[in-house]
Amino acid sequence: MHTHSDDLTPLIPPSAIDISLAEKASRLVARYAKPTGSAVKIQFRENGKSVEIALPPLVVRLLLDILKDIAKGNPVAVIPVEMELTTQQAAEFLNVSRPFFVGLLEKGELKYKKIGTHRRVCVSDLLAYKKKIEVEQDESIKELAKQAQELDMGY
Repeated sequence: MHTHSDDLTPLIPPSAIDISLAEKASRLVARYAKPTGSAVKIQFRENGKSVEIALPPLVVRLLLDILKDIAKGNPVAVIPVEMELTTQQAAEFLNVSRPFFVGLLEKGELKYKKIGTHRRVCVSDLLAYKKKIEVEQDESIKELAKQAQELDMGY
């Protein structure tokens, strides 16, 4: 069962009020964000009514991550890893052009499936590709720094 929309919601930067509230809330939630353990009970109050719910530890950690990003002024989106993205959405996620991204698909850099004439890329595959590229970039930077030191370039 999917509880999300097939369309990605446009990212909206948090307001100053959102940032302030997220800063305060993240400090409080941090006390309860543990890697494992029992559920954390939270209480919602509005107009004199309240309800208490239990959150799994994973949800509390995700909530903390979301609050920290909002506190920094970053827009946040939650995307299920099994969700399939269009080539345009995937290109935007990687911050590359759609034609460049399609070239990656055609070279076999990423898995995709075709639905009619349209390609779809699973978020989990996109995340794995991004991680691979980041590791390769880090290795390249380290190698360049090593070469610069060997050549006494002052770096």
